[in-house]
Amino acid sequence: MKRAAALLAAALLVSAAEEKKREPELPAAAREIVSLARAAAPEFFSRAVTDLVRRGAIPDRESRIDFLEEAFTAAQSAKEPFAVIAIPATPPDTRELHRAKAAELKLDELSLEAAVVKEMVRLDPARARAMFEEIARPLLDPRPCQDPLIPDVSAYYEMAGTIAQSAFTPAERETGAHVQFLQAVLDGARSPAELPAFLRLLTTMALTRPQRELLIHSFAAKLVSIGTDDRAFAVSYNDLKLELGRVAPELTPALARYEEAQTEAARCGPAFVPSLVYFQSGDSKRIADEFIALRNLPHDDPRWRPSFEDLLRDLSFWSSSGIDEFHQQATILRALLDGPASGEERNRLMAYCADFLASSPAQTEHPQEWLYQVQMLDRGARMKDLFRASGNAALLLYANYFSASNGTSK
Repeated sequence: MKRAAALLAAALLVSAAEEKKREPELPAAAREIVSLARAAAPEFFSRAVTDLVRRGAIPDRESRIDFLEEAFTAAQSAKEPFAVIAIPATPPDTRELHRAKAAELKLDELSLEAAVVKEMVRLDPARARAMFEEIARPLLDPRPCQDPLIPDVSAYYEMAGTIAQSAFTPAERETGAHVQFLQAVLDGARSPAELPAFLRLLTTMALTRPQRELLIHSFAAKLVSIGTDDRAFAVSYNDLKLELGRVAPELTPALARYEEAQTEAARCGPAFVPSLVYFQSGDSKRIADEFIALRNLPHDDPRWRPSFEDLLRDLSFWSSSGIDEFHQQATILRALLDGPASGEERNRLMAYCADFLASSPAQTEHPQEWLYQVQMLDRGARMKDLFRASGNAALLLYANYFSASNGTSK
């Protein structure tokens, strides 16, 4: 029994020693960021850690690799699978437009994975290549006309270009394995929206003339065989034409055949009718009407202050549990911040904004859209102090790191 106990104790000591050995030594600033990121949504952790590696804030190579592995795993839990682009006719006060604007933050799974792979290829090209193989390729079916959001998977092609350029050995490159890899990437394209991204990829590659000609020939075949999708075609056509003029102007006849095939297919109308337009009914309309009435009052009108107080009170009673309510309330708050409130009024308004963001379920249910509204409501040093005082890990991460390192503050 004593021997078993001794062996168990020894095993625990060895395990603890190994764990201590694996735990990276970080500078204080990086340690604080990692600690905050672990308490926030996985999107924020993946982005923060990858940025730390990119900036050289983690000195030890093995630690950088370990953290990138963690960031890669965290990215796979992101709520959005890839970025989206809104068609030009998307109305402003809709969830669809907010989703598209938030997508520019690149907190979707594919963009986060691509950022990790880009850093990993500098540290361990073989592991970066294995990571790419682990990523499920987005399979883009034609978008219905009712959907104004077009998938943006350019991150996948940027990642493929990085792998082809830097993760194949000299011996593999001698046999053209990297070119075969790019052909396989092109073969998997299903949407017109993917075509400009592949052409941009080619501009980053060091290719021999025969290799380039082979890939251009493959692209010409894909151009005339790819499926039709009016939404994706309309959004990507100008970009495709521009890239083709830069990369392969000799494919103008193939472009004409591509355009003919796409325009002969079923077409969508130029406009999009959203399922929900904000501020049109219920509490949202009532509060929007209150805001308009307040905006029409001069700030020195004796009715302005009580109307402002009433509006803040009604906002506090308005449930923002759903993402649409969250965006609508954030829109009203943004307009109030841009209004004439000053002194104590403005302090109360800014404190309300911080509390609103800290308590919103959107930070875990829709992290990318939540961070977009944090960015939109940020009004400088005073607001960041309130974010820090909130004790909310994601707001602290934004105030102490994201806004400074990524230029997200207004």
